[in-house]
Amino acid sequence: MINIAIYKYYVLIFILFLWTGCQSPSPEPYEVSKSATGHSGMVVTAHPLATEVGLQVLRDGGNAVDAAIAVQFALAVVYPIAGNIGGGALC
Repeated sequence: MINIAIYKYYVLIFILFLWTGCQSPSPEPYEVSKSATGHSGMVVTAHPLATEVGLQVLRDGGNAVDAAIAVQFALAVVYPIAGNIGGGALC
């Protein structure tokens, strides 16, 4: 017969790993701009570097779908808790 106290330790360790894994890291400091202007297109993301990637795709002749895909890949790198595969969206 297995001791019940051992299961309590397993549950405690599991909860500890779950709790520490779901804590979001502190975001990188960057300047936030509250103004926006647009003439032929606009890109809005959670991180300025991802926004620049989307704008560059539009400037190079890409369409909105191309920009959205590029922004998603950029967000996976610069802001992984934005809901990507492996991100912290479920926590």
